[in-house]
Amino acid sequence: DDVVGAELIEQVGPNRNAEYAFRHPLIHAVAYESQLKSDRADIHRRVAAAIESRDPASADQNAALIAEHLQAAGDLHAAFSWHIRAGAWAATRDITAAWVSWERARQVADAIRNRDRSAAIRVGARDLGIDTETEREAPRRPSPRRANSADRVSGSRARGIPCIEEKAIK
Repeated sequence: DDVVGAELIEQVGPNRNAEYAFRHPLIHAVAYESQLKSDRADIHRRVAAAIESRDPASADQNAALIAEHLQAAGDLHAAFSWHIRAGAWAATRDITAAWVSWERARQVADAIRNRDRSAAIRVGARDLGIDTETEREAPRRPSPRRANSADRVSGSRARGIPCIEEKAIK
């Protein structure tokens, strides 16, 4: 009632099934962006689940909406499946809507591939000793083999540290 009274939102549906809408797109944008990303993702995930469970018989009809909420939640694999499902449902009803759903599925697939490739690159770079945040070579810890080689070169005998070869000779 406070947000209605402040004229931020207005009732657009009948009292029994009241629906509300923001009075201006900027109010909607500010309200949306002011939420924590984790909270926003959780809400999108719950809305997708509610749409699906509310009327399982109409899940195909609502597949595009479910897909959009899952995509906004960051659940790209599930969003991809729902976009494909939306396209299949729309194919015999509205071919333009079907193409839109399939295009969104392609975009999600690209995002999944890029995210997975980026993660693989970061892991590989970290294994090579490259700091992926600054793209500079990170300091490496010498491996035991390197330490032994370095000790032999720098004269480990002089420091009284036996190396493998010395143990084998004695």
